[in-house]
Order: sequence, then structure tokens, then C-alpha cells
Amino acid sequence: SSPPAPSSYDGFPAPLVPLASLVDGATGGWALSYADCTPDNEETPVGVAFLLTNVSYLVVGGLLINGGLYGLGFLTEVAGVVSYVYHYNQLASRGVESPLVKLSLLVDYFTAGAALITGTGYLAGELGEYAAGLG
Repeated sequence: SSPPAPSSYDGFPAPLVPLASLVDGATGGWALSYADCTPDNEETPVGVAFLLTNVSYLVVGGLLINGGLYGLGFLTEVAGVVSYVYHYNQLASRGVESPLVKLSLLVDYFTAGAALITGTGYLAGELGEYAAGLG
């Protein structure tokens, strides 16, 4: 399967178009596809509840920052904001194919990935310290 036509990347920053095309091509268009949430949208009770699920990122990010894990906390906060933007755009698209939703999803992959990789690094470090204390 070939990647979507370049017009599906209208509004993308130029440096991200090759990356989006690569991701789409490598996954047959799956990775930048998203669910049609209609009849719900950003104004319906279900849509608002869906958007509120992103609050957990902000709470956890705040707890991490408060616990002294500033880098991981910050990345978690950013991932939460970007996730909210992606989900808002998804709901606001009202089922219409939208390059803005695809761009939001691509950025969401980066920010969530950065938080996950950083979190894994922190966890590995903590486990290493714990294991060293056992010996």
C-alpha cells in the first residue's frame, strides 16, 4: 500500500512532511489514522469526558516534579498538553479527514515517546541502585 497523497499533509511544517510520509508508508497509513468519534465532538458530554482523561498526565507530571524528577515531570506535562490538543482536534474534525489531526498525532507520538523513554531510563536507574544495594 502506498502512503497517502501529499495533500493529506497540508499545513504540516515542511520538515515533518517526509517523516509523516515515511510513517504512513511504513505502516500502510495505519500509524497516522485515527478514530471517527462522531456523533461525539469536543462539546458533547462524552467528548468532554474523553478530553478530561488527559488530566491524568498533568497530575502525574506535577507529582513527578514535586518529587524532584523535573525532567520526567516536564516531559509528562508536555505529553499531556499535546495529547489534549490531538484529542481535541480529533473530536473537532467531526469525522472529516484532517491533516491537522494527523499532525497532532505525529507530535503526540514524539512527546509520549520522549516521556516513556525518559521514564524507562529513570526506572532502570532506580532498579540498578536497588540491585546494587542487595549485593
